[in-house]
Amino acid sequence: VAFVRRLLKSLTGKYNIDPARIYATGFSNGAGMTFRLGRELSGMFASIAPVAGSDWLDTGTLSQPVSLLYITGDEDFTNPIEGGEVRLGRKSYGVKPPVKEMLEKWIAMLGCPSSPTVLETAKKVSGVSFGPCERGGEVQYYKVEGLGHNWPGGKKVLPEFLVGKTSDALNATDLVWEFFRTHPKVK
Repeated sequence: VAFVRRLLKSLTGKYNIDPARIYATGFSNGAGMTFRLGRELSGMFASIAPVAGSDWLDTGTLSQPVSLLYITGDEDFTNPIEGGEVRLGRKSYGVKPPVKEMLEKWIAMLGCPSSPTVLETAKKVSGVSFGPCERGGEVQYYKVEGLGHNWPGGKKVLPEFLVGKTSDALNATDLVWEFFRTHPKVK
């Protein structure tokens, strides 16, 4: 977090960067880091888009609102939607919280309505929005049917027996960019 803070200060000091349009995204462990950056550097980030990872932090505050887009697959055994122990072979990698709990933290921090609005989606994709929120911003959640621990619409990198199936039902790269484009820093 300290490294990213220094990097952003250096880059914004040297280049013409719009401070209202600084974003973070990441996959798997990178998603966990993205959640952390959104919380601990909420004054710097406009929006975050973690994909297939967990928000491990228990603290429930943001110094400034940060919109959240979260994407995961319903067959991701390393990031189970209902939460639970993650095992690879005989080794346990801990217990992950349910996705619903992670979303509820952000909904509470932003003061979003508790009832979602269903988003228009493609076949095998479901999406909901919680917003607009009292503090500004929005929380969006997309679930991809049949997707294992992979970037939706991305290239297959690891064998299916390790990470599950890929899916082209959603292009996460395009969705993340559209979310970022439409969610600048709340003033």
